[in-house]
Amino acid sequence: MSIIHKILVATDFSETSQKAIDYATSIAKNLNAQLDVVTVVDPSALDFGVLHFTIGGISKWVEEIKDFREIAEKKMHYLETSVTGEKFILDGNPGKKIVKYLEENDDYDLVILGSHGYGNLDRFVLGSVSEYVTRKAPCSTMIVKGDI
Repeated sequence: MSIIHKILVATDFSETSQKAIDYATSIAKNLNAQLDVVTVVDPSALDFGVLHFTIGGISKWVEEIKDFREIAEKKMHYLETSVTGEKFILDGNPGKKIVKYLEENDDYDLVILGSHGYGNLDRFVLGSVSEYVTRKAPCSTMIVKGDI
C-alpha cells in the first residue's frame, strides 16, 4: 500500500465541499500529509445571453468573470485549514482543469471532492465534476457525500 504524502481537495464553497475539506484535513493531519485546496472559476457558467452580443456586452461578461474570480480569491483567503499546503484558483472547465492540473503535478496521491456542489456560488466547481475527476484522475479519488 502506498503512503499518502500530498492531497488535493477541490471546493466550490458549498456545504458539501466544506465536508470534503473537513475529511481532507483530518486525513492530512493523521498522515502528516500536505493538503492543497483548489477552486475553479468557470467562465462558461456565466450567462452569455443576447445581452453579451450587443455593444459593450463582451466587456460586461469579462467584468462578471473578474468579479467571480475576486469573490473566489476572498473566499480562498478566509478558508481555514489547519494543515500545510497551498490554496489556488484555476480558470476553465472544472473537471478538465482539475484533471489536467493533477496530470501536470503528478506528485498528488489523492484528490478529494464533494459529491455535489450547488452552493451559493454554483458557478464554480463540483456537482458532476466529481464523477469526471473520478474517471480521469491519474491518482486515487475520494468522494464525500453531502448528505452524511
